[in-house]
Amino acid sequence: MKRLFLHLSALASTFVLLSCYQSETVIHLNKDGSGTITQEIHSSDGIKVVVNDPSAENTTSNEVDSLGFHDDDEKAKAADMGEGVAFEKIEALGPQACRITFKFSDINKLGLSTGFLSTPVGQPGPDMEKGERTTFSYVDGKLTVHLPKAQEKKQDSSEPAKSDLASEQEAELIKLESTIKIKVSLEVEGGIAKTDATYPGDKAISLIDLDFTKLTKDPASFKKLMDLSESFRSFEKASHGLDGAKMEPKEEVSVILR
Repeated sequence: MKRLFLHLSALASTFVLLSCYQSETVIHLNKDGSGTITQEIHSSDGIKVVVNDPSAENTTSNEVDSLGFHDDDEKAKAADMGEGVAFEKIEALGPQACRITFKFSDINKLGLSTGFLSTPVGQPGPDMEKGERTTFSYVDGKLTVHLPKAQEKKQDSSEPAKSDLASEQEAELIKLESTIKIKVSLEVEGGIAKTDATYPGDKAISLIDLDFTKLTKDPASFKKLMDLSESFRSFEKASHGLDGAKMEPKEEVSVILR
């Protein structure tokens, strides 16, 4: 988990300021194969939105100590998602929230990294570097979602790495993680006629729904979960059945549009 989502050591230095963080990503598919991706971010410590601001480097210390979003960064993310994907806008929803919108012309060319779907600012991490992505196949009203597959584990006889963080630091990091909620869903125009998704609805299926307020109730178990899980699929398997964790267990999910 520490490598897939917030990376404990990075959280210690980068996201300590986040006393509460919630992210909801919605992938919306139109019947013609085009669509949008929206990310709604909420933080109790405030969000700074910078759009084409040439003075962004001259921010005050208070401005630096906030969750900042820049349109140039979002344009780079759009380019990483595939051909025909474009960043559209960042909207401030108040001092503690914003919405980021992307457009895509053909979902068949879309590839969403685990890092994009699960980290606060979508910055490249180990899973992005490994090419762990969610892709899509769409034709004649039928969509297939290709989720990350289980990776083959190399035989390793060495002792598992131990955390170099003090127990007090680990406790503080777990306390910070306990405020995080991450949701990712896919909705379709006109609603769903049929799907084999594990968590279906009338118009959307849920791909990720993680509530760390529940997952961190047992710190010892949560730490073990983080230490054991280094990818989307390994974390899904390790967290399966736990209160607060819903991740699509299938590697392929079909959705037929109405």
